[in-house]
Amino acid sequence: MLTFYLLFGILYWGMFSRLRKLWEGRKNLGRNFIQKENPQVSILVPFRNEAQNLPAIFNGIFSLQYRPLQVLFIDDHSEDEGRKYLTALIDKPGCEDIEIEILKSKGIGKKMAVRTGVERAFGDIILTTDADCFLPNDWVENKLKGFSDPMVMMVAGPVISQKSKGFFSVFQQIEWSSIILITKVGFELQAPLMCSAANMAYRKKAFEEVGGYNGNLDQLSGDDEFLLKKISKRFGVGSVRFVTDNLVMTMPHATWRSLFSQRIRWSSKWRSHLSLIHMAASILPVLIQLIFISSVCLLWKGHIGMILFLILWTTKILAERKVLGKVLETYGIKFSIWSYVLTGIVHPFYVLVSAIGGIFGNFEWKGRKSSNMA
Repeated sequence: MLTFYLLFGILYWGMFSRLRKLWEGRKNLGRNFIQKENPQVSILVPFRNEAQNLPAIFNGIFSLQYRPLQVLFIDDHSEDEGRKYLTALIDKPGCEDIEIEILKSKGIGKKMAVRTGVERAFGDIILTTDADCFLPNDWVENKLKGFSDPMVMMVAGPVISQKSKGFFSVFQQIEWSSIILITKVGFELQAPLMCSAANMAYRKKAFEEVGGYNGNLDQLSGDDEFLLKKISKRFGVGSVRFVTDNLVMTMPHATWRSLFSQRIRWSSKWRSHLSLIHMAASILPVLIQLIFISSVCLLWKGHIGMILFLILWTTKILAERKVLGKVLETYGIKFSIWSYVLTGIVHPFYVLVSAIGGIFGNFEWKGRKSSNMA
């Protein structure tokens, strides 16, 4: 038993060292791309019960440097005053080179909302984001750099929660850094596993050629990952790209319950991918965290067991600080060692609860229950 945990600690350190090398590997492609003419761009913003967030995303879109733009807000059957507020914002004087419409989704769920937007979009390149996001001013230009190669059909980018007060905010940003890391590593290894629709772009013709979300419409989540897999399979892994320095920020969760609900929704997709690689990538993190939790048994193995327990958890925290800290520093975010200590202790239990929730697949999101989408 002692030998097992010792070897596991060594492997964990080695794994994170490898992840850091992959993070620091190939830089963004298309960085030196010079736009000869402005392609037509459509931005899709599906929303449901987002009245409090719509003014910020609306103003953020008007702050984008790229012109002209078509912006489509697609209402996924909201139950609040969001559509009313948005209509009032659109009626205000604005730029003539931004065409804004509010559409009613033709079906239930985010995928149907996006499909409604795609059908209306006139842009060759479609960008998607969420109503609770904050966009950099050069968001569109950086996305278009990824399409400098005509073979590229989709460009994904990083997302992270905004900073707020307290440990809960810190925990979310560190966890998001692990998501960003694994996302880029998947692309680097030419086996993309995930991406976020909050910061994503694709050619309209690619969406149409793969049939959009046909075959996945019964899933409440996964509008990003399912499309990524379809495009990658149809056009090859070289057709999808991850641009590291095009960061989109999202609102942090206000409560642990809300955070767990989202993560359970994400993890519930594991059955639907029908991919051994994706299944392994879903199961491995859970097994790793279970090993860390089970290491508590070392405390009953005398002084040697206690020392090994401390070494194992110290290795865990230092490895995570070294690598996840590097990811966060890319975006100008720094935390003390104690932030990584607390996150490193809480995270294994957080992953386990999310995984159990994902197995049973029962969750509620924006007033909808997963059982109602089956």
